[in-house]
Amino acid sequence: IHVIPTSQQQDVISAPLEPLRVAAAAGTGKTTTKAMRLSHLITTHDLDPEACLGITFTNKAAEQLESTLRETLPDHAEEGRVV
Repeated sequence: IHVIPTSQQQDVISAPLEPLRVAAAAGTGKTTTKAMRLSHLITTHDLDPEACLGITFTNKAAEQLESTLRETLPDHAEEGRVV
């Protein structure tokens, strides 16, 4: 993924490892930011990807989240593995 996060998105991505709620208008990059946060947490905190949960409200956003995570975490996205 070749997205340069805004300062607000970077704050979300690098926030402490704890539950986090992000509310923003449609089309503002929430799903991309969520994928980047999950990727950051998995790589910097050595988390098991299957122990992480990203919740979206549409199938389209869920597909985007899966696709982005498969791109950014290729070592964890083996064929047949649920992302």
